[in-house]
Order: sequence, then structure tokens, then C-alpha cells
Amino acid sequence: MNELMIMGVLVVISAVMIIYSLLPSRSDAEEHVRRRLSFRKSLKPKKLTAPREKKSAAKQVLEKVAPYAMKPVMPKSDEEMTTLRQKMAQGGFRHESAVTYFLASKTVIAVALALLALVLSWDGDKDPKQIAGIALCACGVGFMLPNVWLMLAKKQRMESIRDGMRDA
Repeated sequence: MNELMIMGVLVVISAVMIIYSLLPSRSDAEEHVRRRLSFRKSLKPKKLTAPREKKSAAKQVLEKVAPYAMKPVMPKSDEEMTTLRQKMAQGGFRHESAVTYFLASKTVIAVALALLALVLSWDGDKDPKQIAGIALCACGVGFMLPNVWLMLAKKQRMESIRDGMRDA
């Protein structure tokens, strides 16, 4: 039992570390704000070749894993894909890879919550059917969480647009 608790704590710590590594750094956010607030053109001459962007390790991993993680939840028809793109755009996510990341997040969060539920419910007194039921419920919740998040983001964006129109 002690080993399972240690294993569960290690899984949670590793998940938190992975999530932290995916967050943008503070300097990236400050640079983004500086670029958006600058109204004058730069005095430096433009180079003919643009420097290559350095991608973080987390972004590289995400770009490699996302196509494989989204395959189980990929919409079956073009109409479903169009509807999902519209919902993402209404939520303010218009980047070309936003749909890929959204679909991949459904798979990753579902698997992560199922594994977490397995680790936390693995006691000597629980029946394997109970453990499987808990894991399946956690998997279902993890599968639906990105949809709830998108719905909330869409609602928040629509409210901010409505509030902006009131001032006009």
C-alpha cells in the first residue's frame, strides 16, 4: 500500500511538471505585450531571411504527440469538423492547429484521469469491478472536460464582445 501511495504522488507530481512546462514563460508574455503596444515602426532594417524560431521542448513534444492523440476522437464527417472549427473560432481559437490540440487534449486528459483514478482507488478492499468502474467514470469526465472548457471560453468571449458593444 505504501508503494502505491508513493507511485500516486509521483504520477501527480510528474503531471504537474508536464503542465507547468507547457505554460508560456513570463518573458514570452511580456514580449507579446510589448509588441502589441508599440505603435511605431522599428528603425532596424529588415533582414531578407527571417531567423528561425526556437521552439520549446514542450511545444516540440506536443506537436509530435497531438496527431496520434487526436486520432481516436477525430470527427467522422466534414460537417462535424466544420462545426468544431466554428465552436473553436467562437471561443477565440483560430490558429490552424487549435482543433488538433483540442482533440488531442480530450484523449490525453481522459487517459490521465483514468490512470489517476486507478492509482487512487487501488486499495486492497475494493473489488476489481469497482476499480474499473471508477476508472471508466474518470475517463468519461476527462473526455468531457475540454468540451466544458470550450463552452465556458465561448461564453466568456461572447460576453466580452457584448460588453464591448455596449460602450460603442
